[in-house]
Amino acid sequence: MNLNFLLVFLSSSIFINFSVGLSTNELREWEKFKVKFEKNYEHSEEDEIRSSLWKKNIEVVNGHNRKFMLGKVSYEMGINKFSDMSEDELKLYTNLKIEKKNAKFERKVTFEPTSKVAAELDWRSRGVVTDVKDQGQCGSCYAFSVTGAVEGQHAIATGKLISLSEQQIVDCTSRYYNYGCGGGYMPYTYNYIRDTGGLDTGNSYPYRGVQQSCRFNRNSIGAKVQSHDELYPTEDTLLKTVASVGPVSVAIHVQGSFYNHRSGVYDDYSCQAVNLNHAVLVVGYGTENGKDYWLVKNSWGKGWGEQGYIKMVRNKYNQCGIASYASVPRGVSDSNKNWVRHVNESATEMFGGIFWNIRMSQNNIDV
Repeated sequence: MNLNFLLVFLSSSIFINFSVGLSTNELREWEKFKVKFEKNYEHSEEDEIRSSLWKKNIEVVNGHNRKFMLGKVSYEMGINKFSDMSEDELKLYTNLKIEKKNAKFERKVTFEPTSKVAAELDWRSRGVVTDVKDQGQCGSCYAFSVTGAVEGQHAIATGKLISLSEQQIVDCTSRYYNYGCGGGYMPYTYNYIRDTGGLDTGNSYPYRGVQQSCRFNRNSIGAKVQSHDELYPTEDTLLKTVASVGPVSVAIHVQGSFYNHRSGVYDDYSCQAVNLNHAVLVVGYGTENGKDYWLVKNSWGKGWGEQGYIKMVRNKYNQCGIASYASVPRGVSDSNKNWVRHVNESATEMFGGIFWNIRMSQNNIDV
């Protein structure tokens, strides 16, 4: 990348005081940071900008963690691979695009459950959640959210946990209004999987982190999907679906403090229930220190959060919009036709659920 362009890009969304240098101890810590997170800056100008961003983040993290130690906040922050990135760069990791391209688009809502569920649940302990993955600097969060949900349903149906191909989704779904590394939307991706015949395994179609030509191979399919359901937008519906169906694909709003999350229950009043810009996977729920949480699998690698996971506050006015655009695949199978029951059928049997069919607004939404 041209150095002048890079410097403009890095400083475009944040004011950096270049006159602020690093102390001897800070320089030592800066070098350790670069080694730990494999950062290598050839030009001194970029190194100076990066170190300024890093120093600013350290001040934010330390200030927040003093409140954490005093019990004033419920989560801890930490320095990670995002700590020397600008706001514009961070946006590359959150490129969810919720768009209604068709006035006839229908949001199919599964049920409004009323039954009680267990106090806590972690689908990881049941062997239906793959290892944490890393999307890299590609806005493919929607792909990882979808594969996680399909992997879970496939494991529940067949007893086999298979990692599926996010790269296929990045490369092959542009006709379904997705944009590769430029972002996408989970329901459109489910439609693609249904129409094309399935998703290849991750081993046969490995992740590259850039959009390439489509290389889908029908002989390498790891899972098939008949359709999908979108949930009624309440936390109660999301809770009962996670409890009775499995991991659920969700959209959330991500802002500054989220990038620095390390541990505890993430509860930030500035995390809006609108302007949703990131896709993740809810794999459970519980309560920690009296605070209800959602157990969420992210796609930023194991070096972020709690080994790639985050506990997000639950039952607090749908914070971060976590229940607003939740969805699950249905009719998931492998080549042997081991089908997962339609979620509506499962819900009817378990809860005697009420079914809904909501026609969405004709307005386009792009977040």
